[in-house]
Amino acid sequence: MSSMESLAQLELLCEKLYNSRDSAERAHAESILKCFSENSDYISQCQYILDNASTPYALMLASSSLLNQVNDRSLSLQLRLDIRNYVINYLATRGPKLQTFVIKSLIQLVCRITKFGWFDDDKFRDIVKEAADFLSLASQDHYFIGLKILYHLVGEMNQANAMPLTLHRKIACSFKDQFLLQIFQISLTSLHQLKSEVPDDFRRDPLSLALRCLSYDFVGCPVDESSEEFGTVQLPASWRPLLQDPSTVQIFFDYYKVNDTCVSKEALECLVRLASVRRSIFVEDPSRTQFLSHLMSGTKEILQTGQGLADHGNYHEFCRLLGRFKVNFQYQNSSIYIINIMEPLLQAYMERSRLPAPGDANELSVIEGQLTWLVHIIAAILKIRQTIGCSQESQELIDAELAARVLQLINVTDTGVHAQQLYARLSELLGLNDHLVLLNVIVGKIATNLKCYAECEDVIDHTLSLFLELASGYMTGKLLLKLESTKFIIANHSRETFPFLEEYRCARSRTTFYYILGCLVFMEDTPVKFRSFMEPLLQVAVNLEATADAAFRTDVVKYAFIGLMRDLRGIAMATNSRRTYGLLFDWLYPSRMPLLLKAISLYADEPVVTTPLLKFMCEFVLNKAQRLTFDSSSPNGILLFREVSKLIVAYGSRILLLPNGTDIYGSKYKGIWISLAVLSRALCGNYVNFGVFELYGDRALADALDISLKMSLSVPLSDILAFKKLSKAFYGYIEVLFSNHITFVLNLDTNTFVHIVSTLESGLKGLDTGISTQCASAIDSLAAFYFNNITAADGPPSPAALNLARHIGEFPTLFPQILKTLFEIIIFEDAGNQWSLSRPILSLIMISEQMFSNLRAQILASQPVDQQQRLSQCFDKLMTDVATNLEPKNRDKFTQNLTTFRHDFRTFGARLRLLPMDPWKVVLQSCPRYLLVNLVLQFS
Repeated sequence: MSSMESLAQLELLCEKLYNSRDSAERAHAESILKCFSENSDYISQCQYILDNASTPYALMLASSSLLNQVNDRSLSLQLRLDIRNYVINYLATRGPKLQTFVIKSLIQLVCRITKFGWFDDDKFRDIVKEAADFLSLASQDHYFIGLKILYHLVGEMNQANAMPLTLHRKIACSFKDQFLLQIFQISLTSLHQLKSEVPDDFRRDPLSLALRCLSYDFVGCPVDESSEEFGTVQLPASWRPLLQDPSTVQIFFDYYKVNDTCVSKEALECLVRLASVRRSIFVEDPSRTQFLSHLMSGTKEILQTGQGLADHGNYHEFCRLLGRFKVNFQYQNSSIYIINIMEPLLQAYMERSRLPAPGDANELSVIEGQLTWLVHIIAAILKIRQTIGCSQESQELIDAELAARVLQLINVTDTGVHAQQLYARLSELLGLNDHLVLLNVIVGKIATNLKCYAECEDVIDHTLSLFLELASGYMTGKLLLKLESTKFIIANHSRETFPFLEEYRCARSRTTFYYILGCLVFMEDTPVKFRSFMEPLLQVAVNLEATADAAFRTDVVKYAFIGLMRDLRGIAMATNSRRTYGLLFDWLYPSRMPLLLKAISLYADEPVVTTPLLKFMCEFVLNKAQRLTFDSSSPNGILLFREVSKLIVAYGSRILLLPNGTDIYGSKYKGIWISLAVLSRALCGNYVNFGVFELYGDRALADALDISLKMSLSVPLSDILAFKKLSKAFYGYIEVLFSNHITFVLNLDTNTFVHIVSTLESGLKGLDTGISTQCASAIDSLAAFYFNNITAADGPPSPAALNLARHIGEFPTLFPQILKTLFEIIIFEDAGNQWSLSRPILSLIMISEQMFSNLRAQILASQPVDQQQRLSQCFDKLMTDVATNLEPKNRDKFTQNLTTFRHDFRTFGARLRLLPMDPWKVVLQSCPRYLLVNLVLQFS
């Protein structure tokens, strides 16, 4: 305050800080006023502002500055108690006259102090009693301030903030056990009291408080609020009397009826959570039935009246409410009820379907709609029974009753469909009095749908999903092969039999269809049946191969080739053994490979063709389940990689010359990431001895690496980070290069090398754990190479090692910066891949002890003086029993030490400090994590 002439001058600065449209003016005001947030000596000045300022913006400055001071967690216990008591009294005396945003900031301040001091002094726990005192005051304004205090207190206790997760859970559990039920009771009491006394706007406060109580993290598994669904609400047993009281549920239905849609939506949200409470909270079935009855009667009334459902928010929450009743599902009663509803509908539909003229089409359409809903409901019921594993005999009988109605409906709906030969054959098989009869009926329905509903994409997709589920089961798959209907499908999978194969809108379904057929064909694993099965595809391939280049770009040829690639990809997905993969490989190589090269050369500018081709190759080169295992005398692995190299080079050399269009992802990036994925899988498949290529002067490997690197470097880093699939493919490719072909990377020029390593640091800072793990692995490979070939090398360095030394000599901050980033993530973030991150940390520490010592000194210097000694001990323990090598045992020991180090460091309350950025690091500012923090230290 001494640097300012008066309080009025400060108020003017606050006005500019919060209201000015001039960014320079706001920045100037912020630079002057930031001392209130950063220096604890200004706390008394904040109190002076609260006592004497007349503008709300000055009050907001004082409140937010105190909140930042509290977040720093370096204030003494007595000072925190003094601030807490002062703010409570301030709200009591001046709260009704304050602006809403100031009240909210002050309440957040007192709630944050309360949480941070929960175990430091019992006085912090008096806040619930003090909030209740606000409710007892005569002023309506005080009443709502009390509700807001409780609302923000519950929210504060339910979120982890910046404190260690273990400490947060202890505080949250203590608060839940002592006060949460009391606060929920206060919210219910307030709802009853304010039901008819205040405007709709004021009713939201107690309703929001009730919702926040019901949304509390009771068991340490926080709900993903972005998800459409959430799990069971684990209310403690002490809440049982409230749930058994009918007025608890009824009050929320009463509030739903008010005109304000915001109030009605929150009331429904509360009901959704009540409908999700665990079944075991009710000791006896009658109490559970009574609770469900109240919920169902209120829900039924909403359905009957339709009140509020015109609002999208209400409609969405009401649908969620209906979905939550499955938690307390009464199977037997509901199933019998559905059977009684479906029987007359089925009878009416059968009668009308037999009439020569359908009569009233409207009436028939309504019945079909009702039957559709019932089929969906029956499917959901049977699915739930399968999931929860109930096996009572009476319930199995009900299952049969429900299934029989649906099967009866199949016979009715398929009457008149042109499938007489299929059903004639099915009728011959009905003499089998076992489960094959039922399975045959289902497969018959699948075949009918695939033959007759080619123009309905949804029907085809759902039909194939059912077919896939049957074929994926070991026993059901074997049973399918016994059915004549299945044999018919396998023997007649041409577009003449199944017209959906000609529909371009169903092109994606072709892959699923041939994956299913491939699974069935490979169950028997006979070359003769495989060749017979592939005959229709062979004819398509032969016709395409005979097509001249000039006619190859016609639509007929293009769509035929796209279909062939999708079909082959499905079959390749079905090969899960060396034997079955060998059958497909022999079919493709060498006869069919020129067709693929021809297509990618002629259609490089059309993603609609190159995408299915590249995706087929991406599946074909994947060595899942060790299916790509050739004989020791076989050159097939090398030959396969040469074909991959030809395709990648042909595509990459052409795609790089194309101009960027409006849809750059669809036209370029998609093909690039699939190409990188193809090459990555081929490079790490472990079925090629890559030394052969250099030994015999074969350029296949070198050309593939060169063109793939050019493709990856053609994409800006910001775009790589923006597209998820592109990111995964790019970083997977880089990981393979550093793990298996690091010499190629080290032979690059320094600028390119540094750019690639910089992208790895950006990936570490990203929010995707998988990408972070890939980057950590690549960095570990690089650092381990440096340690083994330079730091700990005995003989003269190799050319690759000399190149690496030259790169690091030109950019000496490269390794220190990466080590800094890794420690930032380990110490200050809740990364789920700490094991992976620990590997490159050890490798980097092994490179240079001085680098690690500098890092340690910078981290300690950024912490409070009174904590530095304890934190220094944490660093001492980090290297305990860790030798100077990178053996697996030594790595595991370091990982254990690092876990302990992180826990101790965070427990001591290490603070984040924003330090200056290294100049070379400006290129990394676009990465997601860089927007969060730039912490810890600065290397000179």
